[in-house]
Amino acid sequence: NKLTSKMGIKDNLRRAFFELHDLGKYMDNVEYWSHGVETRRANAFSNYKIGQEQKLRKK
Repeated sequence: NKLTSKMGIKDNLRRAFFELHDLGKYMDNVEYWSHGVETRRANAFSNYKIGQEQKLRKK
């Protein structure tokens, strides 16, 4: 899909929204975007924690 490929969204992040929302309305969908932001934040935080653990192990 052109719209979602331009946004760089992985399939597993948008799969839950296929039945609920029309692809053309993704741009206006606050629930969809907030879900993506929450997912990215969770990933970033877990990566940060893993990095901190690895730093401590090296010392």
